[in-house]
Amino acid sequence: MEKTAAERIISIIVEYPIMGIATLTPAILFIIVTQKKSETSFTLRMVRWFILLYFLSDLPLWITTGMNIHNAGYYYFRSYILYLLILGIYFFEIDNKNKKRILLLLIILLGILSVASLIVPVLYEIVIFYKLAVIAAIFMHFQTILSESKIKNLLHYPFFWVSSGILFYSCGTILIDLFGKYTLTNTNAIPLTKIFAQFSEFFGILMFIMIGVGFYVTPKMMRKLPTY
Repeated sequence: MEKTAAERIISIIVEYPIMGIATLTPAILFIIVTQKKSETSFTLRMVRWFILLYFLSDLPLWITTGMNIHNAGYYYFRSYILYLLILGIYFFEIDNKNKKRILLLLIILLGILSVASLIVPVLYEIVIFYKLAVIAAIFMHFQTILSESKIKNLLHYPFFWVSSGILFYSCGTILIDLFGKYTLTNTNAIPLTKIFAQFSEFFGILMFIMIGVGFYVTPKMMRKLPTY
């Protein structure tokens, strides 16, 4: 008897529990952050909505997988939108005007590329450009705060943790995206695809744990920490 969509989803979770954990992690983090109301800036509020969007946009992947619907196009377009949102966060977080112009140009160019991906066949490799843009934005942000010496203690600065988490995820999954097309089109590479997917989910969990630490060290948390 053929499995139902729900049965397929459950079997995936049982066989690959890290995937289920990766989906629940941002949902749990969003609930905790919302209850504690720890954010003190517009950009941290943007991060909070990024967490929610990440979780909600992950659900269709589970549904389509359970229904045996090809979802590679949606997966990559979702990635484009999430990375554009991250670039938007850093556009507002960085004060330097020249760097803001660079970020705005990247957002416009990658936004056009996102729209183009809806019209032409998906180019799996272009997600790498989004990740490289995010990595560049994070390094620009780090360079700005270090050169201006505004932050006395990096460990008490929320965006140190937020940026580190996103940086680990972006760098850690670039090779996965580079070989993504090969693993999706080569039937002999199916075992490798599953390994890649689990590595990607692991980096996703790590990212949200580090973002959670970033919210934990904000001034409105229960534990009193020095201001940054």
